[in-house]
Amino acid sequence: MGEAVVREDAGGRAEREERTGDPLAYRVLLPIREAEHRQVFDETRAVLGGWLSSKGYPWNPASGLTSVGEGTTLSFASTYRDDGTQQGMRAQLTETEPERGRTWRTTVTAARPVRPAAGGVRAWVAVELECLLEPGRPWPRTNPPRLIRELTERLPVEDGGMELDALPLRAGPRQVEELVDILCDPARRLPVFVAVQPAEPDHEPWDRELTRLAQRVCGVSSVYRLSPEATTVFNQKLTHHGVGPGSVRTFLADVDPASAADAGRHRVMSYQRLRQEPGPAYRTLTRNGHVPALRRPLPRVLGADAFPEIDPAEWSRLRGAEESARKTVALDAATSVGAELRTTSVALTNALRQLERLDGELRRERLRAQELEERYQLANDHADAEIADHDHTARRLSFTEQQVRELQRALTAAQAAKEAWRTPELDEDPLSIEAFLDRLPTLSHVEFTGRRTLALELDEHMKASTWASKAWRSARALDDYASRRVQGYDRNFREFCLTPPQGVYTVSAHQVALRESDSVSANARMRAERELPVPASVRPDGTIFMGAHIKLDHRGTVSPRLHFHDDTGGSTGKIWIGYLGRHLTTTLSN
Repeated sequence: MGEAVVREDAGGRAEREERTGDPLAYRVLLPIREAEHRQVFDETRAVLGGWLSSKGYPWNPASGLTSVGEGTTLSFASTYRDDGTQQGMRAQLTETEPERGRTWRTTVTAARPVRPAAGGVRAWVAVELECLLEPGRPWPRTNPPRLIRELTERLPVEDGGMELDALPLRAGPRQVEELVDILCDPARRLPVFVAVQPAEPDHEPWDRELTRLAQRVCGVSSVYRLSPEATTVFNQKLTHHGVGPGSVRTFLADVDPASAADAGRHRVMSYQRLRQEPGPAYRTLTRNGHVPALRRPLPRVLGADAFPEIDPAEWSRLRGAEESARKTVALDAATSVGAELRTTSVALTNALRQLERLDGELRRERLRAQELEERYQLANDHADAEIADHDHTARRLSFTEQQVRELQRALTAAQAAKEAWRTPELDEDPLSIEAFLDRLPTLSHVEFTGRRTLALELDEHMKASTWASKAWRSARALDDYASRRVQGYDRNFREFCLTPPQGVYTVSAHQVALRESDSVSANARMRAERELPVPASVRPDGTIFMGAHIKLDHRGTVSPRLHFHDDTGGSTGKIWIGYLGRHLTTTLSN
């Protein structure tokens, strides 16, 4: 039952401690883009029926709750739209193992939104496996339900261009470009494993384990295996995110290929560990695939909105029974039987009202739980990003400290010890956006023309001091760039940051975008958002399109942007900042 085996090792005990109180063992959410809704429901029912039959349970897709075996029940519900087409279906198999003190609950849900969702999703299929344990019972090691693999085989499942397959996908040099596009696709939410063939000629054990990994993460990830030739091309394209021979790298969502800080988010499992400790190592990789899926909340279309806790048909039967009881009472009101029926009718009415109230409360609690899941995922995403940023900052700090010590030694050896150990007077970075805006007029070649109120909204967030510091460094880099332009520098700001002159402030070039995408620039509403104020000396009507921007953050729902216009070659010789605030609308957020 539950397709599980008991985990005896210390790793299992540690995992159980982390999961205390949470019965959810697996969650697989399959987005369907290229299929009609009838195909989705028909295929899901067919797979579900075959899976139940393989377990020895009868399959009857009729709404209601039925007993299919000792200690085993199956509930099934379907919902329909006003036009008669199917809206959703949900099946839940509950298997009780009293001797082991646990109950397995497998839920399969399929639903379609009213209109295609973001990314063109036409339907969703979700599989959830829960293990409800009696107090003190050990957490078992679970394997994904077998029906997941068949669902991915029979339905056109895709996540950000990535196929979800139960076998490793081989990638040669010609497929590297497509793989990089998948890794960097902002629509991808599931992790991707990129594995590189070992240098040793005998790597059959590695191949077998890689195949097992692909089967274990089927539905929540895909495994790509690079040939040696493809590895060279891949590592040239993703210099900060390379993968060595025999290693496996887990690529989470939102890969930023130009960011060394981002590389810390995407962990590498070395060949040495995969070879010496294959069991624990591949279990860790399996968890790397499933943990993001567990964090990921179900879309609302799969929740209480589409599936009330009591099936509408059941409500109809209950209300029909109540109405029948009332009519019977009316006919036999004068008899003793009528009095009993009247008492029963009142009790039935009261019970029905209470059931309606409890059903409404349960629906509200489920919606509240869904909101908490969404907040939990957002908090975890922010935590992961903060850890990666902290790791990168710590490495840069260590490098800077070493560099300072080397310079101090060189100056001391050159008889300039006084200069080597002198403490210069340094300006502290602003701790808020308000402080940044107040300090900005001290710069000679940068001015702010945007709406101060929009910028100050950033101060309401916990990362405001970090954003203020980045904005100040960006403004100083723009000021140094404008100053050099006056002196004859003839390149743009991004090139200035890529190959900076000595003694200037810069920002990482990957933070700089000198134009918006064509889809944004061609969209009238999005373009209007970027028509920002400038002096009449720059443009007579007082506004200009500012596609150039600096990314102060590249993750999260706020992701602040600083939009600017470069007039260093114009009449003012200045940089005009027309906007500072949360990320403006794009085709992804629209």
